[in-house]
Amino acid sequence: MELLANKFISLGEMPPNHAIPHECADINFIKDGVFLIYPPGAKRPTYVYCVLQDNRKWTVFQRRAGFSQSFWESWQLYIEGFGDINGEYWLGNDYIHAISINGQHRARFILEKDGIKRYADYSNFRVEDEHSKYLLKVSGYSGTAGDSLNGDNSSKIANGQKFSTYNQDNDNYSGKCAQKYRGGWWYNACYYASLNNDYGDNKIDWGLNMGLQLDKSMAMLTKE
Repeated sequence: MELLANKFISLGEMPPNHAIPHECADINFIKDGVFLIYPPGAKRPTYVYCVLQDNRKWTVFQRRAGFSQSFWESWQLYIEGFGDINGEYWLGNDYIHAISINGQHRARFILEKDGIKRYADYSNFRVEDEHSKYLLKVSGYSGTAGDSLNGDNSSKIANGQKFSTYNQDNDNYSGKCAQKYRGGWWYNACYYASLNNDYGDNKIDWGLNMGLQLDKSMAMLTKE
């Protein structure tokens, strides 16, 4: 398994402050690809996949397709990030936090099943720090995939939930959602949507409009 941590760059190599890109929105690029970013407050810079879409420059923080990468990882690896930056990966909760609190941010979730692609946009997306267990705050839905981070059942919404992994249970379930579905996510009891499951065929779920057992997912952030 190739960890994103292996691609960290020494802080001693940081460029002059005026040239530091905090996220993909700060980079001048015309083609999707891998770039180095320096999120404010993060311990180290890191490489990230950047996407140009709808005249916005997005920082990808989650991507799955093919399921060669396990997402049943520890609390620490979810903090640091893991996977292949050119393939399936999780950017890391510390980086998602650092980017999302640097001004108002929009999130886009792109889901695909049987060749049908839909999206869910949120005009407000914020992940708090480790002290708060990376609490998720999300609102302002628009799109075609359905608002599966909220939904109509308060016991399943991800919004307002802490992050959980198999060795850090912060959900509201009598058992352990992260253990049951073999993934790390903002589980409640348990979920409408979870993009990081590693349980049987239910690896990518987005309950409203898309359903279970999706083929691909990509989640990304940009400045609002």
